[in-house]
Amino acid sequence: IEDLSGNALASAQAIQFTTGAGVDLLAPSVVTRSPFSGATNVPLNTVVLVEFSERLNPLTLTSETNVATIALRDNSTGQFVSSTLGLSADGRTLSITPTALLTANRQYTVYLTYNTYPEDLAGNRHSSSFTFRTVP
Repeated sequence: IEDLSGNALASAQAIQFTTGAGVDLLAPSVVTRSPFSGATNVPLNTVVLVEFSERLNPLTLTSETNVATIALRDNSTGQFVSSTLGLSADGRTLSITPTALLTANRQYTVYLTYNTYPEDLAGNRHSSSFTFRTVP
């Protein structure tokens, strides 16, 4: 065996490796969420946390209004809440931090798919939503 310069391999080499179980065809699923779906008396300064079953592709996550994958909506006004998105170092936990306090006694919907889909590293799409209500 030779390299690109024509140098021969000095001695024989044996290399072993194991391949994965195959192509990832499963969409990421929600493992936990805080607040939980249907929660009441949620604090006005809450940070929404959603843990997924596998790493998400950070390039598929955005809260920009026209192309949002992730959105937090005040169901009373129909307005979307300005928020900052974060993704944990392991790529599995999404944080949604509103830029201002939420309004008391309102129901909010968290869309984990709005205009586009969040995806795992293999391109499998996730789609779900859940609601919660803030303290009176």
